[in-house]
Amino acid sequence: MRHCYAAGWKVAALALATVMAGALVACGFGPGREGGAKPDEERVEEALEFGRIVLPSSAVILGIEIEDGMDTLYRLAIRVEPGGVDRMLSDSRFTADLEPGRLDSMPTVAGVELGDVDRIASAQDTIRSGGGAGLWAHREVLVDRTDPEAPVVHLWLFTT
Repeated sequence: MRHCYAAGWKVAALALATVMAGALVACGFGPGREGGAKPDEERVEEALEFGRIVLPSSAVILGIEIEDGMDTLYRLAIRVEPGGVDRMLSDSRFTADLEPGRLDSMPTVAGVELGDVDRIASAQDTIRSGGGAGLWAHREVLVDRTDPEAPVVHLWLFTT
């Protein structure tokens, strides 16, 4: 009896680990940082199209996390050149001005932490989604200029 009970736990643990790994892969969850795993380009394009985000050519995607469900949340971290922030926000038709400080917002992409709070500015707006179906994209942006030569733009793009 004892032997069957122990084997059952092993099978259950293996099944749970397999389901969790599959769920993470299926949701496209997890950072893709330079030097590490590359983010899924198709999901990055999907997120950018949804939020009507236009990246400068020098932009580097540091990570993307996606929460699919009843609503969708795209969380991105993007490094740009110093002049790339204003160009990106303008080309993306961001309607709100950046203000010093941080919005009370969601967590950043895992592994891409915020720097000096005095070097952060944020804003939010809403725009008709580029993903079709008459959706609205709520966009939150936070710019971290802790390293002025390589600012990091954090984006949260979501439906509600």
